[in-house]
Parts: sequence; structure tokens; C-alpha cells
Amino acid sequence: MLDSLLSLADTVALTKGGRGSIVASQDEIYEIEALPVKAVDTTGAGDAYAGSLIYGLCQGWDVKAAGEFASKVAARIVSHPGTRVDLTNLSFQ
Repeated sequence: MLDSLLSLADTVALTKGGRGSIVASQDEIYEIEALPVKAVDTTGAGDAYAGSLIYGLCQGWDVKAAGEFASKVAARIVSHPGTRVDLTNLSFQ
């Protein structure tokens, strides 16, 4: 599947829920481990992951750094009820 998606796009992310994610570019493939958190509410986790990954890439971060950041944000989202979470002290790289 990854090869098929990379034939259509320069950068691909596949999320695997509590098992982490895979982020890839034409030259690199990284398995990003999920952070160990107690999931309370998964609402918005995928959107938070996608938005955070795009944010990192727009900041010029490499695919791995953007994927790790997206994983941190998604972990914070699922560890609280609802989708509004304070991210002010989350490290950006």
C-alpha cells in the first residue's frame, strides 16, 4: 500500500492507532512508535495527527520529526475527554 500511495504523493502517513504510524517520503520510511498513554477519548486524534504532521512539514521539518510531533499531539488528544487540549508545553522538535 505504501508504494502505491508514494506513486501518487511525495509524502505519505499511515496511522495505526495505538500501534503508532508510518511516515514516508520518496527517499525515507520511518515507523513512529505510539506514546504510551491511557486513551480516554479518541475523538479528533486522526485530525490532530494530520494537522500536526502538515504543520511540521510546513515548518521545514523532515518527515521523521513531523511524524514524531504528530504522534505527540495525537497522544495528548486521546488522553483527555473531548478535543480541546492545552498544547502550550508540548515540545516542537
